[in-house]
Amino acid sequence: MDIDLGSEMDGIEAANIILSEKDVPLIFTSSHTDMETIQKTEAVTCYGYIFKNSAPIILNTTIKMALKLFDAKQKARETEIILKQSEAHYRFLFEHGNDAILIVDSKSKFIDANPAACSLLGYTREELLNLSIPDTQLPEDLVEQRLRLDEMRMKGKAINIRRFRRKDGSIFLGETNALLRPDNLIQATIRDITEQRNKEELIEKFNKRIQKAHVELLQRQFAIDEHAIVAITDTRGTILYVNEKFCEISQYSGEELLGNNHRIINSGFHPKIFFNEMYATLKEGLAWHGEIKNRAKDGSYYWVATTIAPIKNAEGKVEQYFAIRTDITNRKKAEEELELHQLELEAQYKELEATSIELNGIKARYLDLYDLAPVGYFSTNEQGEIVEANLTLATSLGIERNRILLQPIFPFICYQDLDNFNFLRQELQRSKKPQSCELRMKRVDGSEFWVRFDAMPFGTIITRIAVTNISRRKEAEKELHHYMKDLENLNRTKDKFFNIIAHDLRNPFAGIIGIADLLEEKLLTKKEENYSTLLQYAKLIQTSSKSAFTLLENLLLWARSQTGEINISLRNLNLHALISFTIPIVSGNAFNKSITIESDLSGPPIVYADEFCLSTILRNLLTNAIKFTHPNGKVIVTSRELEDSIEISITDTGIGMNSKIVESLFRIDSKSSRLGTNNETGTGLGLILCKEFVEKQGGTIKATSQVGIGSTFTFTLPQARPQKP
Repeated sequence: MDIDLGSEMDGIEAANIILSEKDVPLIFTSSHTDMETIQKTEAVTCYGYIFKNSAPIILNTTIKMALKLFDAKQKARETEIILKQSEAHYRFLFEHGNDAILIVDSKSKFIDANPAACSLLGYTREELLNLSIPDTQLPEDLVEQRLRLDEMRMKGKAINIRRFRRKDGSIFLGETNALLRPDNLIQATIRDITEQRNKEELIEKFNKRIQKAHVELLQRQFAIDEHAIVAITDTRGTILYVNEKFCEISQYSGEELLGNNHRIINSGFHPKIFFNEMYATLKEGLAWHGEIKNRAKDGSYYWVATTIAPIKNAEGKVEQYFAIRTDITNRKKAEEELELHQLELEAQYKELEATSIELNGIKARYLDLYDLAPVGYFSTNEQGEIVEANLTLATSLGIERNRILLQPIFPFICYQDLDNFNFLRQELQRSKKPQSCELRMKRVDGSEFWVRFDAMPFGTIITRIAVTNISRRKEAEKELHHYMKDLENLNRTKDKFFNIIAHDLRNPFAGIIGIADLLEEKLLTKKEENYSTLLQYAKLIQTSSKSAFTLLENLLLWARSQTGEINISLRNLNLHALISFTIPIVSGNAFNKSITIESDLSGPPIVYADEFCLSTILRNLLTNAIKFTHPNGKVIVTSRELEDSIEISITDTGIGMNSKIVESLFRIDSKSSRLGTNNETGTGLGLILCKEFVEKQGGTIKATSQVGIGSTFTFTLPQARPQKP
């Protein structure tokens, strides 16, 4: 641009007009060299001033310099615009961002904070600018915070998680992203991650639970596979999964079973309706339980106890069936054998029942003959006391029978004939053979009559004596032959009774011998035998042995009672303690049937009784109660005080008895033995022993019962006697 453009406008004015329209690089050329003109051109922002007639190199250099200067100026202006835009954008993000932003100086003091930071920390902006970093930290975190701050200043940036304290004192967990700016200020971005961390912890706990559940599921699957026969099928019965035990029992490989229908092991034993009902139950979404007979690959059959459960999808629709089975083949075989044995036992029971009826009739006739015999009979113990007497003897002596029992025989023998009687007893004990003597007896009214004593030993301490009135000898001798025949019949009746007892004993011992022979045969042949079969044989031997032992034990006690071998020693006993001692003895039987034994004892604990007899009574009655009580039932022992005795009751919640059975209890001439709720056997002698032992102790016993509700056996014992000083 030339400075001199004519009289109307110079170059400086023209340059101002041009630059007002557009920024271009201008270079002034002039012949003026004064300083004033040069300063005017510089005021217009020219890019160069060239004197006219300058060398071309100067002109070219000036033009190049002007263009470079113009280009640099343009870039500076663009950079300034970008910086202003960036500053505006940064300020917008600073003011409107969701994350809290704090500007911190080198002394940890806040010099700026955005609204999000104010909201997060609960302060106004003015309050925050008067605070520093320690004011928002927990005291115990300050040392670590300073270390983190120093580390950030060294590295230029840092990301960490720390706790912050709001204005209201609440604590939150924040993720801090700190950056050291060029101006040596720290810009820290804080995000509240408390909820996120809680969610992460919940997710971690949930994952651990899932992992634990997965491990437990694998362990359960392993346990099931080790114990049971497992299979999974679709709803059409196509096999999708089988475990190793399924393959073992069916004798098919997994490849042969997978994809095949479950009919491959159908034995044809069950009718079609059996499986129709099974699938109908499964389609309703319910589990099915039952026993199925299947056929193995080699044609053999096996039984399995089966539980099938439907597997549903997320919509609740049944997609698959999960089956768990247990091999019960041996149990089924045992049941078949047991059923056959049961039929044999029923036949034997009918035979025994007929024999018992016949025996009861014979016994009834024996008792009638004994009481109504024209000859007097009595039995004495070692002390010479009358322990048994018939009505004929009592009538002959003119006294009631119950008044002579347990009384010595000597007062009824005339004094002058006592030597004869004592000699008879001595000879009887020495020879153990029947002895006879004649002597005089005297009635209650003092009158005398001649009799013949025919004495015989019964056991070791009992003497039985037949008393014959020989005042009319001939008539007596004539009738003696008839009575001797009666005695022979009575002996035959006794033999038949023992034959029946032998029959009762023969059955369990025959079972024991048969099973033992079978077990010996199995062991001698050294063939492999299923453990459960051998265990079954052992249990049968054990059951038969216990039955025989119980029968023998009761027979022994009964015989000892009948022969007077059991000495009754009455004394004051602690009833409550004896009951508490007896209950654990029978608790094993109760435990096997899940039966609870309870006691409710009231009244005085002391009774006047014989310890052995009372223990036997309690044990028999408790055993009977457990025997006839259903599993999970209850047996209750109670006691209470009566006017002059203590009443003990044993109540069960068992099957009960009808009135006919109750009336037959405690009678030797009546068959009252029944099978227990677990088919436990008995002899019927236990209650007879209880009756005899109760009565020997001066008490009474009775039974009440209702069918289906239970039974109560009640006996009384005398109360405690005063102790002798």
